[in-house]
Amino acid sequence: MHILVSGLSRFTAPTGICRHVAGLVKALNTQPEVEHITCAVGPWQQDYYQRLLGVTPGTKIDMVPVEIANRPLSRNLWFSTKLPKLARSLGADLVHLSFPIPISRSRFSCRTVVTLHDLYPYDFPSNIGYPKVLFIRAFLKNCINNSDAVACVSEATASRLREVLPSATSKRIKVIPNVLDFSEVSGNRPEWMSDSQPFLLTVAQHRKNKNLPLAVSAFRAMRNREILPSNTMLVIVGSDGPETPALRRTIKDSGLDDSVKLVASIDDSELRWLYEHCTLFLATSTVEGFCVPLLEAMYFRCRIVCSDIPIFREIGSKSCHYFDPSKSPIESLTHAAQAALQQGSVQHNLAAVRYSTHSVGQQYVALYSELLQTKLPAVLQT
Repeated sequence: MHILVSGLSRFTAPTGICRHVAGLVKALNTQPEVEHITCAVGPWQQDYYQRLLGVTPGTKIDMVPVEIANRPLSRNLWFSTKLPKLARSLGADLVHLSFPIPISRSRFSCRTVVTLHDLYPYDFPSNIGYPKVLFIRAFLKNCINNSDAVACVSEATASRLREVLPSATSKRIKVIPNVLDFSEVSGNRPEWMSDSQPFLLTVAQHRKNKNLPLAVSAFRAMRNREILPSNTMLVIVGSDGPETPALRRTIKDSGLDDSVKLVASIDDSELRWLYEHCTLFLATSTVEGFCVPLLEAMYFRCRIVCSDIPIFREIGSKSCHYFDPSKSPIESLTHAAQAALQQGSVQHNLAAVRYSTHSVGQQYVALYSELLQTKLPAVLQT
């Protein structure tokens, strides 16, 4: 089968969606049933997808640049009109949308699958802002209703989808997790980091649901109470977003300008080094659809302190230390951190094989095969 993956997005540096696309393509590349994979990307994305995918001549992966301007209207017009034409010209058997986009079912001559990462437009509209969030909700509903199947990254996301859009229950809804793949990545210390510098690590975009000011406030409390050495740093890896100004104010008001490092983009080898050497890994979110960084922290046997929310329980293990983000969160997080620091060797109950490229690839091929065995509705010729 020939799979066309829509990797086009506005991001000029790798984000969670970009890493999802890379993981999906790598997973499909392990499956003999998939004979050809075409990944459509923006010209502004080519360099980082080249690094993430490691595409070389002779493989069954092709990267196709979409020659449009990186503007919302241009991208949405391409999704709704040009993507179906590209799929037809390539003879693709199926189009996989990496996130919900505006599409018309009748324009496609093949099956479509969309990955649903979260329901932020409903759960955290402030992440997007008004009135933009109203358009995003419309696009999400349109895409769910017009796709042949929805691949949810977690049980928590699938459950929330059924609550928010009951009409989606008539669709094929499959839970297929994100890929965990550091097999070809070796650790490399960032040049701005000292070998002997103790540090806490969190990996998250600067969005309200990530609750990053709590991480800063709790970090300050732990240093003040000498739970952590005075030279301990907090490293926050994640791209800027709506909450960046508030996060910077919290850092400044806490007197931690020299002790908190904000890193917008990072190489995988440097990220691996940070996981391998951090004193604690913090995940302070109040709402998540999935959390690849938590999965990665478990893989690297970090001591983990995370919010007690459904998705973290779904991914996490009994060896993670949970805190209540809604009730005395600083005290709760600090108490959990003390317990984690007293923990001996860490052995997370991580079923890594479930998140391997081969396992995830098998799950996608099974879903695709189901869809390709059923008859397509009439197609609008354009």
